[in-house]
Amino acid sequence: MPGTGKTKCAHGIAERLNKQILCASYSDIQSQYVGVGPKNLRNIFKQAKENDAVLFFDEADAFFYDVDKNGKKRKYLPSTILHLF
Repeated sequence: MPGTGKTKCAHGIAERLNKQILCASYSDIQSQYVGVGPKNLRNIFKQAKENDAVLFFDEADAFFYDVDKNGKKRKYLPSTILHLF
């Protein structure tokens, strides 16, 4: 839902916790090369942990939806996310 204040809320939570915020987007993680996406994801979590930061995935719905050739969204779970489990 665009314009509902999700990003502003995440910044407010980080501020309330007296922590910096690390914003990541799908484009920061995904790669056209096999194995790079999971590596990027691990690095983002590592960076957040090392900096004791709140990790916020901006436009997180991109992780769970794909757009087909007709422009319709369809649900999916990319292998990058499966590496979290």
